[in-house]
Amino acid sequence: MFIEHKSPKNYLWATLALAMLLLPAVAAAAGSELTFESFYKEDNAIFWVGAALAAVAAGALLFFTVGAATPVVASIGTWVGGLMGYSGAVATNAGLALLGGGSIAAGGLGMAGGAALLTAALTFGTEVVVDASISKAQTAYDYAAFTKLTQNMATLPLPKNDSGPPSIQAAYKVLKSINEKADLRSAENLVIISKALDVALDTPDPGLNDGDNARKKTFIALLQLTLGRPREAQLAASAAYGIGERAQLPASMPAFLLAVTMLHDEQPDVTRATNLLKQAITVEPSNPLTPLLFSMFSDRLLARVADGTLPASAGSDMVCLLRTLPNDERSAAIHTAVATRVIVAVKLEQQHLLALRDTHNDTMLSSPVTVEKAQGAVAAYQLLLAQLDLVLQSGERQIDEKLGERFSPGWGKQWASHWMKFYALAGQYHGNTSVLIAARDRIQARYQARLAKPASAPKAVAVVPPDPTRWYLFVALALIAGAMGGWLLGRRPRAA
Repeated sequence: MFIEHKSPKNYLWATLALAMLLLPAVAAAAGSELTFESFYKEDNAIFWVGAALAAVAAGALLFFTVGAATPVVASIGTWVGGLMGYSGAVATNAGLALLGGGSIAAGGLGMAGGAALLTAALTFGTEVVVDASISKAQTAYDYAAFTKLTQNMATLPLPKNDSGPPSIQAAYKVLKSINEKADLRSAENLVIISKALDVALDTPDPGLNDGDNARKKTFIALLQLTLGRPREAQLAASAAYGIGERAQLPASMPAFLLAVTMLHDEQPDVTRATNLLKQAITVEPSNPLTPLLFSMFSDRLLARVADGTLPASAGSDMVCLLRTLPNDERSAAIHTAVATRVIVAVKLEQQHLLALRDTHNDTMLSSPVTVEKAQGAVAAYQLLLAQLDLVLQSGERQIDEKLGERFSPGWGKQWASHWMKFYALAGQYHGNTSVLIAARDRIQARYQARLAKPASAPKAVAVVPPDPTRWYLFVALALIAGAMGGWLLGRRPRAA
């Protein structure tokens, strides 16, 4: 559901403080038809950072309610929510929404299972929290199932600016009836968004220039993605991106929509998708929505890793992209969000392996696929840990830069404090590697023992010879029958 501030005054002060001190106002759109600013900056707004910060909280699905998270998880969420301009319980919920974590728990775990997994991942433990073997039982990609899963993930908010061709203005009038107190993808809101999409598609726009045409397609792609139609959204975003490239228009928003929807392909080009994400960020280096963009992208990417349809190496380019980010509080939120998701991905591999180790399913115990999955889980676990190390090192470097400044902002020290918790957690997962290697070896030895065990010979069927007394009885009955027949014939009267 949408997050409400305790008071408009607090919201205004938080927004202005962040805008002036940390996120300087971006120049007016000035003809940029395809940027995030041009979609989310209202006509009468001096700054668009306020709407963007609210969108970060409102656009992400909440996985916790106040008091449901463990102290460690809640403290991280509160800190990230503070970076977004919130305070108190609102900050905790907003921060946890941005962190997500539960959204990458593939296999139909739902929000409750995702929240439990996030808590387990950030507090460490070797007990099996969820049967992760279920989530990887199917390695074939299922577009419908994955798309349904992503509907529980963070998404972009609806646009704030209705500038553009008549079709956008007409659709925007429909969107004004959205229930802002309900989740963006509630049943009632999806009906409204669907109507707005139909209006945008059906309203004629004769003689559109390149900018308006690309803006319309970007708007349509956003609505289609919100409605859970990523393939349709990809076509519209690709067209908008192509027009923007040819017309030399800054195309950050269609680039991002194209990057996200590409992750729904059966065999996605992850390198190109990550480059599009990078382009979207480079075009608008001061975009306050950048943490949400990383959250949306990493959610979908690591969900593919979690369900086994992408290798663990798929996230390497995204992790490297962190090193190019400007060193401000957005970078702190991004590093924290990505680190959290990688930790959850590590946790899923641990769960998967331990579930295989503890299974009593005879089919799995006797299958070479189980051995392959166990070997793959260890390899993925180690690779994801290496990615986590890179994220932590990148964050530490930026923290050192901030702490080295003469007038270091307070959030730099807070970041350092939370980062130490992540380092300690990473150390525990590294220390658990030997346990997982032993589990893999046990699975392999158990399988080899089953192969070496000779197959039990089939039980011999005893052949019972026929009982000779049965034959004597049969002969005796036949003789008696014959005698009786003769006697009856002898008593028949003769003809005169």
